[in-house]
Amino acid sequence: MKFAITHKRISFHCARHTFATILVGLGVDTAVIQKLLGHANIQTTLIYAKVLYKQKQSAIDKWNAV
Repeated sequence: MKFAITHKRISFHCARHTFATILVGLGVDTAVIQKLLGHANIQTTLIYAKVLYKQKQSAIDKWNAV
């Protein structure tokens, strides 16, 4: 299978948001993401690191198992 390689420029903001979102998806603690991004306030980090659907579902599954 061949893939075409394309070169696209992305903004710093887009790269930063993607980095934070991937870390959330990997299950990295929000406080750790906060420190990596250099945010003084956790609320700022939460703007970048949206909670993914699968994480919400996992939390509900844990609750239902209790």
